[in-house]
Amino acid sequence: MTRNVFIQASLEKSIWSAITVKRTRVVLIAVLMSVLLASIFATQQVTYAASLSEVPTQTNPWGVTLDGNGNIWFSEFSANKIGFFNTTTHTFVETTIPSADASPYGITTAPNGKIWFAENDLSKIGTFTPTTTGHITIAEHAINTFSPHLITADKAGNIWYSQGFSGVIGEYVPNTGMHKDFQGSNGICPNPNNCPGTHISGISTDSHGMVWFDDSLDARVGYLNPQTGSVKAIRLSNTSAHPHDGLIVDGSNNVWFTELYANKLGKIPAGSF
Repeated sequence: MTRNVFIQASLEKSIWSAITVKRTRVVLIAVLMSVLLASIFATQQVTYAASLSEVPTQTNPWGVTLDGNGNIWFSEFSANKIGFFNTTTHTFVETTIPSADASPYGITTAPNGKIWFAENDLSKIGTFTPTTTGHITIAEHAINTFSPHLITADKAGNIWYSQGFSGVIGEYVPNTGMHKDFQGSNGICPNPNNCPGTHISGISTDSHGMVWFDDSLDARVGYLNPQTGSVKAIRLSNTSAHPHDGLIVDGSNNVWFTELYANKLGKIPAGSF
């Protein structure tokens, strides 16, 4: 039996992850996750507990983000919905995305509190204003290229999204509706819509406005300078490491990323590259 659940791991504050588990509620996954995240965000030993909450729809809960009230919003990839979870009452609300077969993937909260998500099977991104009840109205915006993956916001509120096999990093400016694409593959991609050997997915911004990304098929981690359009990246020593969705910049501008096939957590210290 497949169950779609939320895991809450309590450290100094709660950490949440959307996950699909099979047959039983595998608390061990939450424990391992909390240990991993504790190694990033804390230097001292911590204690933790884990709990699970089951999503009403049989779906693939994917991305997850918090709003200003501490409630959870998540993308439901196969159900074509955005989910809401009240962390106090442990109740769910689900909203269907207006476009059919959108396959929502990454989701993020912008500095102004609005939430944005990527529609992986369409050339669109979506947004809504979170509410305390979970009932929302979703707006969608067309973008240049197909299949946005993960999504993030910079400190100015501009929206950035990775576009997988195209090797592209996209920008959407909410104030003007302008959208623009940058070639994350550093100009070596012969066809912007089919970039062989490249898959850009993880994405995050630092305090200087640089847009960090990882490239799973080319084993690269790097950043885009939006002012110049230039890309600087390093190739991992293990070319089979497959750095994929897991990438984040912390408050000190250290870059953390996961190596999916190498079973490792990588770090690029702030200012070292």
